[in-house]
Amino acid sequence: MEPLISKLKQRYATMLGERAQWESHWSEIERRVSPRGDVLRRPAVGGRRTEYIFESTATLGLERFAAAMVGLVAPQGQRWHTLTTTDRRLMADIQVQRYLEEVNDLLFDYRYSASSGFSTNLFECMIQLGSLGTAPIYIEDQPASGISYRAMHITECCIDVDHQGRVDTVGREFDWTARQAKQKWGIEALPRQVREALDKPDRKFTFCQMIAPRADYDPNRMDAKGKRWGSWFWLKDSGDAIIAEGGFNTMPIPVARYTTAPRENYGRSPAMMVLPDIKMINEMAKTVIRSAHRNLDPPLLTADDGVLTRIQTRPGAINIGGLNSRGDQMVRPLQTGGSLPEALELQAQTRQTIKDAFFVSLFQSLVDAPDRMTATEVLERMRERGVLLAPAAGRIETELLEPLITRELDIHARAGRLPPMPEALARAGGDVKVVYQNPMSRAAKAEEATGFFQLVNAITPLAASEPEILDALDMPAAVRGIASIIGVPARWMRSVEEAKARADQRTQAAQVQQLAAAAPAVAGATLDLARAEQLGGGLEAVI
Repeated sequence: MEPLISKLKQRYATMLGERAQWESHWSEIERRVSPRGDVLRRPAVGGRRTEYIFESTATLGLERFAAAMVGLVAPQGQRWHTLTTTDRRLMADIQVQRYLEEVNDLLFDYRYSASSGFSTNLFECMIQLGSLGTAPIYIEDQPASGISYRAMHITECCIDVDHQGRVDTVGREFDWTARQAKQKWGIEALPRQVREALDKPDRKFTFCQMIAPRADYDPNRMDAKGKRWGSWFWLKDSGDAIIAEGGFNTMPIPVARYTTAPRENYGRSPAMMVLPDIKMINEMAKTVIRSAHRNLDPPLLTADDGVLTRIQTRPGAINIGGLNSRGDQMVRPLQTGGSLPEALELQAQTRQTIKDAFFVSLFQSLVDAPDRMTATEVLERMRERGVLLAPAAGRIETELLEPLITRELDIHARAGRLPPMPEALARAGGDVKVVYQNPMSRAAKAEEATGFFQLVNAITPLAASEPEILDALDMPAAVRGIASIIGVPARWMRSVEEAKARADQRTQAAQVQQLAAAAPAVAGATLDLARAEQLGGGLEAVI
C-alpha cells in the first residue's frame, strides 16, 4: 500500500501543476493593476513595483471596487447578518429568539475586536478578488484572544474542488525557521535537518500543508479522524514523513472566486476581462506623454549651411545666423502631424471601459445622485445596483461569508463561549441558518418597495371616489418592509405590540373626546326628558 505521505505529495504536485498555468496571467495583472507583488518575479521587500504602470485608472479602480464590495456585503459598524432557523415555529419561541440574538452579537464582538484583523484582511481579499479572481482567507483559532483572520495570497495556496465545483481542498506552503517549527510541533516531531538548524536563526525551511476531506472520517472518534477535514504537514524539499496530523470540523481556509469558467477551478476577475484595455491604456499613456513632450519641446530643423553650430533654447538667448538675409527663419520646429486631442479622447474611452469593469461608474453615479430624490427614485437606484452586483456579491456570500460564519460558530462552540442552547432548538438539531441584512440584500429587495410605491401612485386617484380600495393595503406591514429595505435601524421602529398599543390608546382617546363633545347635548336631552316627566305627572294628577 502506498504511504500516505507519497499520496499527499503527489496530489500536491498535481495541484501545483494546475496552478502554474495561471501564474503568468496573474503576474501580468499584478504588474499593471495591483503592484503589491509579482507572482513570478517575487520582488524584494520594499522595492519599487510600479515600473509597469504609466496610467493609474485600473489601480484606483481596483481599490474602489474592493472598498465598495466590502461596504455592500459586510459593512463595518452594521449588523450585516442575523441568525434564524429553517423552522418558523421555533422562531416564535422567545427563548430561541434571545439565544440566536445573543450568539449573533457574540460573533460580531469577536469578529470586530482589535486583535482579529477582520476588516483589513477582508479588504485585502476583495483586492485579490478584483485583480486575480481567487481570494483565500485563513480563519485561525486563537485560544487567548478568540479568532484571527489573514488574507492569503493565491500563490501561497493551490486548490481543488468537489463534484459540485465547490472548493473543498487547499494545499499551502510557507517558510519557517527551525525555531518557529519547534514552537509549533515540538522538537521530537522535526526532521533531522530542521533540528540541526535550531542554532541558525536566519535559515528557513519550506513546509507544506494539505487540508482535505477525510475519506476515513468517523464522527464517533475523538482524535484527528473524528474531524471532517484532515490536515497534514511535511517538509517540502526532502520530507519523507508527515510532521504532524490534525483536523478541523469546518474548513479553515474559505476560498472566494469572482467568477469561474467551465472546467476551471480558479476564478477570473474584472481585471482579467479588461486586461487588453489596461495594457493598451498604459501604452497610450506613454505615447501621449511623449507626444505632449514633443509638442512642448519639439525637435528643431536647421539649414545645412554651417552658419549655426549650436542652438540656444534658453529664455533670452540670441542665435546668430537664425535668419537669412531675407529674414526667413533658418530654424523651425518639426511638425509630426499627430493630433493630441484625438489621442486624449481615445484614452478617455478606454479609461471608461476599465472603470465600468470595476463598477466605478456605477458607484460614482450613486455618489453624484441629486440631493433631493423621491423615495421611488432612491429605491430604483438601489434596484439597479442590486441587479448589476448581485451575481458577484451572491458568490462572495456563498463561498466566503457562509463558511466564514460556520467556522466562527464552530470555534466559539468548542471554546465554550456560546450560551446554553434552548431545549426546543436542541431537539431540532441546532438548525441555524444565516440571513444577510447588508446593503446588497436590501438592494435585491428594492423591487418590492418600488412595486408598492407604483401601486400606491396608481390607485390614489381611484381612492378619491372609492376610499375602500385602500383597505386592501396593509400599511403597517408595508412601512416595516420598506424601512428594512432602505436600512432604517430596527431600534428606531416600534414593535408590533407597541404600535398596536398606541393605536388602541388613540382609539380610546377618540372615544373619550367624542363622549366629551356629546356630553352637553346628552345633558340637555336628559334635562328636557326630566321636565317632560314632571309635566306629565302634573297633568295626570289634574285628571
